[in-house]
Amino acid sequence: CPQRPRACAAAEAGCAWSGLLADKAAHEATCPFAVCQRMMAPLQSEVAELRAENERVQAQVAPLRSQVAAQGAENERLQAQLAPLQAQLAAQGAENSQLRSRVAALEAGEGGEEGGRRVRQRVGAAPHDAPPSNAAVRAMDVAAAAAVLRAHVSVSRVAAAACMRLANLCMEDQNEQLAAEAGAIDAIVAAMQAHPQVAGVQEDGCGALANVCSGDDAAALARKQRA
Repeated sequence: CPQRPRACAAAEAGCAWSGLLADKAAHEATCPFAVCQRMMAPLQSEVAELRAENERVQAQVAPLRSQVAAQGAENERLQAQLAPLQAQLAAQGAENSQLRSRVAALEAGEGGEEGGRRVRQRVGAAPHDAPPSNAAVRAMDVAAAAAVLRAHVSVSRVAAAACMRLANLCMEDQNEQLAAEAGAIDAIVAAMQAHPQVAGVQEDGCGALANVCSGDDAAALARKQRA
């Protein structure tokens, strides 16, 4: 009905106008509420589109975040596996260095039985040498004791004597790092593993490890970690 009172289209925005239908268009043309409402309509539509786009992007990002978290956990697992391998590589490098020193000595041209004895005295015992006596072991220096322990690790008597000799030598601070560099730690551990039921090897081995690894500096910490 043309005479029925009508409210402004911007009534919800706050316009209190009420009038005839014939006058409504003229009012809304100048009504500040209606004008603002018409100006806001495209902005509101754009905001709605942006919100929808944001929700779509968030839905795409969610699985990527899960993948990143899973990859981070996998990286940590690989790092934990890599650490002992790096330690083994460092130990193998030290062993290779010792072997290269032996090869260099053998290649120095010291031939014959006497020359062979001189080489063995310098680079240590070889597995095919006869096991030394306990008295001979007690007279050895750090490098020789470590070498004879490696060469005759299967002989419990020699293993116990060499461990005891290393324990006594490493009561002096300057011998601790020398023993580690000579491979004493690995040799002692190997002897203890080779003779788990021999009390002498176990006791002397524990004492040798304790003395080789004593100290509180960085080198001592590295020795303890290796042991």
